Amino acid sequence: PRHTLWGEMAWQLGGQPGYETVGAAARQGTAPGGAELDRLFRLAGPSVILIDEIVNYARNADLDTIATFFQNLTEAVNRRDNVALIVTLPATATEAGGERGLEAMSNLENTMANLENTLNRIQADTQVAQTSNDEAFAVVRRRLFQEDCDAAARDATCQAFYRMYQRGANDYPPEARETRYLERLRQCYPNHPEIFDRLYDDWSLYHQFQRTRGVLRMLAQAINWLCAEDDQSPLIMPGNLPLSEPSPISAEFVRLLGPQWSAVLGEVDGDHSRAHAIDRQKPERFGSVGGAARRAARAAFLGSATSKALRGLTARQVNLGVVAPGHGAAVYAEAVQSMDGELYYFYRGNDSRYYFDSEENLNKVANDRAAELDHETLNAEIIRRLREFNRRDTGRAVIAAPQSPADVRDDDFVRLIILRPDQAKPSRAAEPDHAAHAARQMLYHCAPDARRTRPNTLLFLAPSGDGVREMHRAARRYLAWDSIINGARRVAHLTGDRLRQCRDQQKEANAALDNALSSAYRWIMAPGQPDPRSAEYDTADWRQINAQSDLAANALQRFAADELLVDNLAPAALQRRLQESVWRGPNPRDHLTVDQLWELLTGHIHLGLRLRQREVLEQCLTQGFQTGAFARADGYDADAGQYRNLTRRIGEPQRPYLTGATLLVEPELAQLLIDEAAAPAQEPGATGPDQEPAATDPDRNDAIAPAPAPPT
Repeated sequence: PRHTLWGEMAWQLGGQPGYETVGAAARQGTAPGGAELDRLFRLAGPSVILIDEIVNYARNADLDTIATFFQNLTEAVNRRDNVALIVTLPATATEAGGERGLEAMSNLENTMANLENTLNRIQADTQVAQTSNDEAFAVVRRRLFQEDCDAAARDATCQAFYRMYQRGANDYPPEARETRYLERLRQCYPNHPEIFDRLYDDWSLYHQFQRTRGVLRMLAQAINWLCAEDDQSPLIMPGNLPLSEPSPISAEFVRLLGPQWSAVLGEVDGDHSRAHAIDRQKPERFGSVGGAARRAARAAFLGSATSKALRGLTARQVNLGVVAPGHGAAVYAEAVQSMDGELYYFYRGNDSRYYFDSEENLNKVANDRAAELDHETLNAEIIRRLREFNRRDTGRAVIAAPQSPADVRDDDFVRLIILRPDQAKPSRAAEPDHAAHAARQMLYHCAPDARRTRPNTLLFLAPSGDGVREMHRAARRYLAWDSIINGARRVAHLTGDRLRQCRDQQKEANAALDNALSSAYRWIMAPGQPDPRSAEYDTADWRQINAQSDLAANALQRFAADELLVDNLAPAALQRRLQESVWRGPNPRDHLTVDQLWELLTGHIHLGLRLRQREVLEQCLTQGFQTGAFARADGYDADAGQYRNLTRRIGEPQRPYLTGATLLVEPELAQLLIDEAAAPAQEPGATGPDQEPAATDPDRNDAIAPAPAPPT
């Protein structure tokens, strides 16, 4: 037996004579000195000593002895010109083999550092030999494939890829168009350089991933699967890697990243993956390249190493890992766009890099929750906002989104009715006019079995059909993001950038919904009654207004501007309407009370006057009494056929006393009665032109004038 590491080394270099140079130290388990090692190297002659994974020896021996041996060995090698020493250390703590292995590796690393300092002091040139990626590719290729490949097929394939990269300047990274990349394609064939770059540069950063052995093992598994599937791809690319579970490759990634990544891999690959579902949506387009979404998802996953400083792949890098001659990059760009927002764990960073993460993509969560919402829920949010605007801006003059005509009382002042989102004006010829139907129902009824008596107090504001659709889209987005932050369905453990993202999206969606609501409610309607003899109301005269944030105020201003709503009525204008519709109408009257006039104005649309409130009428009457536009009386004695205190003009500037029982008298009749009362009274039997008339006061307030009975 050779007993120790140095005994084995001496025996391999010089046989039994070589072993005897260090035999005593080997049998005793002590480190050989420098003189013993010098004798060994003189005996062996030119030599290369390779000690692979020295920690495997060191952790089973005395660490101080191993460190002493290694120190003496490196110094002895340094003294010889014909001896080279190559030692490898584990790449990861896991490979070191526990705490004792880590301690041994630490001691050996210190020994190497001390040796480097020694060499620096004697001005010896040292260089750490590292295998380049391209050399590593060649090593892996030789281990996996026969050396004597079809050179003509290799060159033709590599030239086809290189020409594709040359033509697609905007589709691939700039380095793919360099001449050196063509050489890399040849050197890596039948593997694509991108698959090596991702595994060597990205995944080798994980301590648990052995750089060369891990790549070799992973590619061997991939090649075995591709051969079993009879894959005819020209090169083995990231888009070809089988990541569906269970598979050895997916198991390797789960081992590196953790069990939470199983759900991610289930979304990337497999017959039930979401990426494959996207391919099934467009089989003619995505299926033409063997599943564009699934291939792109595999490539993006390979660029998703979480230990990278710059995480993810650009669209050009994704193309480099999936596009083959004859495919075209556009189909993959479309597939990636479909994946963004459809896959739970797929992200597009602010720098337009695509990657997968074990935390759910909040955009996808929001999209799915938005799709779950029905119109009833969306309308409820819109109605809530309409009523909030009403409370904030216009008070009781506005009724927002009444559920039925019974919600609109038969009051005697004007109200603006903001219709519900399901009571919209059509935006297309085939759509029904729900707004007109709802307006008619409210004009005719104030309860299921009660007819409305004051229809001239209602005005309407309705949304457009296209506006409702836009409101629904905005409401979906807002409610989805709101549910992620608040309520029973909020996403747990939202912190940092993810929480800021949610709040920013919710704020943006909230503003978009408010804007959509203002834009949607652009139709106003004041009902008409063209034929006063008919009880039918016209609800067809809708007109558009400019969208503004204060919906009700904007609509009411437009009604006032179009003289469909009156805030200030001139006496002459009211007198004309009374002359047409009351004093000389189909059913003429000689007088009516203020209350009766207000009932006429609020209950009959054909009069063409819609006063905002009763105070407008009272101000008009007061002004008219002062100017003589109206005649008034305090009452009418039907038995005597006389008006009490009939007058045509009130000279005092202050407001006259006015009640609901105050009579308005037909002006011509009133003037006639006033003139008769003012005429001189003749003595019985007195005749002659020289008799003077009695003094009269045509404007006195206490005139008692006879009057004919009013017509029934």
